[in-house]
Amino acid sequence: MPSEIATNQEIPSGPEQLINGGKLKTSQKPSTNTGTNYLKGLQGNTKLRSLLLSPYAINVVGSPAAAFPETFYTQKEVGEILHIKDPVTWRLLKAPHIQKRHLYLPKVTEEKRQPTASDREATFMNGLEDIGVKAVKAALANNNMDASQVDLMASVTSTNLALPGVTGILMKEIDSFRDDCQRMDIVGMGCNGGLSGLRNVATSLGHLASIRGKKQTALLLCCEINSAYFVNRDITGDGVVNSLFGDGAVALLLSASPMGGSESSGSFSTPSDSAGVAQKKSAPPKMSVVDFESLTIPEYFEDMKYNMDEDSQLPFFTLSKRIPQAVGSAVEFPVRALLDRHGLAPSDISQWVVHGGGKAVMHLVAEGLGLNHDHDLRHTISVIRDYGNISSGSFLVSLNRLFEEAQKDMKIMREGDLVVLIAMGPGATIEAALGVVTAGAQIKETACCA
Repeated sequence: MPSEIATNQEIPSGPEQLINGGKLKTSQKPSTNTGTNYLKGLQGNTKLRSLLLSPYAINVVGSPAAAFPETFYTQKEVGEILHIKDPVTWRLLKAPHIQKRHLYLPKVTEEKRQPTASDREATFMNGLEDIGVKAVKAALANNNMDASQVDLMASVTSTNLALPGVTGILMKEIDSFRDDCQRMDIVGMGCNGGLSGLRNVATSLGHLASIRGKKQTALLLCCEINSAYFVNRDITGDGVVNSLFGDGAVALLLSASPMGGSESSGSFSTPSDSAGVAQKKSAPPKMSVVDFESLTIPEYFEDMKYNMDEDSQLPFFTLSKRIPQAVGSAVEFPVRALLDRHGLAPSDISQWVVHGGGKAVMHLVAEGLGLNHDHDLRHTISVIRDYGNISSGSFLVSLNRLFEEAQKDMKIMREGDLVVLIAMGPGATIEAALGVVTAGAQIKETACCA
């Protein structure tokens, strides 16, 4: 049987003790560099411009599009539906940082829910064909694009192992994808999977653009149906999963040019709300992702993983109580390594997009990087409040909220501003990426014929 939350293991007291007894295997050491103020726009900033001309600079096209199950539940309702009796699980459900979650839950469950392999497969496929397809179609529609314009499609999930893969299923469900559209399915990366997927798409799409000699477009979909793995055996280990994770799908369009380079200008068109009347519409800011950094800490391999249940012969996710401290305290190492490479410090970063791994993780991330928890992590906090932890796609929902905020207040993301993306998950692995705003949000006037 899978283990419950570990309670008899010591928790390291600080980030220096987390990795190999305080010795990093790479050059990832905390920075003492005060950084250079790069927030002066792109004109004349040769360092930023050279980053944007990198062959692996990848452009975010529009905003991420998210979709969730129509039915949502309060934490109390989840506990009642799953017949939870474990007092520790109920304390987790009563924590105020998660208010509701959108889930594919049956209306009635037995006292001890242990879904079969067929149940899990059906729940995931239902979710993929519902919110997965909706997110993809919304991302395309929001940018006035058709699936036939996608050259590379990538999917990320840790809640299913499908053949021929999620991308193959999407090509069947949305028949306008070209038959020569390249496919990439990333499975088993957990909560850092979305940012790992973004890194892999950046490398592949940049190469594809270079060898084809023209701009290429990719679609990245993160689809996680975590409720397929909800069980209740009245052990605290199950309670962590049951109280934290939600269901969701997020799609993002990306592009790369043959010689690298950002898309700092371009048209934006949105259908009018009223036929024949000019409408003012706000275009989302434009951003290029220019560099990535990863850190894996094998010492915590057993603390966050699928374990096989001997009775049902099904995998169940377990999460040790050591993980929030371990991962939260280590986040600064890859982030500072990424920033050091470009002569930057955390104080140079305008916006932070962080995966919502839980309340304790967020506080440790803010502490390690010297961030204002309530301001710098505001979108992380609001996403986990409204949806729980939706695993690989959480950081993209936060990015979408940042873009929406920037469309209302154009001072939020200005040309030349820097953005750091962070996600963490099993391994234990932390991923970080550096983004550059290449154009702020814009108000454009559109007209529609009567």
